[in-house]
Amino acid sequence: MIYNKDERNVMLMKLFLVEDATIYMILLQKLLENDFQITLSKNIADAKKIIEDEDYQFDVMLIDLIMPGTMDLIRQIKKNKRLSQVPIVALTASDNPKDLIQAFDYGIYDCIQKPIYEEVVLQRVKNAASNYLRLKELKKLSQTRQERMQTKLHWIQM
Repeated sequence: MIYNKDERNVMLMKLFLVEDATIYMILLQKLLENDFQITLSKNIADAKKIIEDEDYQFDVMLIDLIMPGTMDLIRQIKKNKRLSQVPIVALTASDNPKDLIQAFDYGIYDCIQKPIYEEVVLQRVKNAASNYLRLKELKKLSQTRQERMQTKLHWIQM
């Protein structure tokens, strides 16, 4: 499902939310819907289909860490060239440090402990998305600059 609140004519950042607990899914959707276009998945199987679909682009992902198959999903995301740099913010109810260490080893950007504090979630997810978008913009500017330099070098050498 995609929720796009763009009646304000504001470009929304794109969030992929993977959460199997209905209460958290509803809470997170309400919390984030004013700042993000949200794609939802309630299970890992559907999430894997979504990340393989070239039509989906995301600026940040918010994924429940304790769902069965989550680590496999994170590995699959990090192997996907189109999505490998998109920050993953994990949600977890686990107090087992091994789960967190493994998730960070697989490449998550940040982790939020459940039960959640709404303002903390909002700020951390927005920061992750904003940092990713800034990095994309810098890469684009760098590429443009490099292309201009190549063009100038070509004309100088003629």
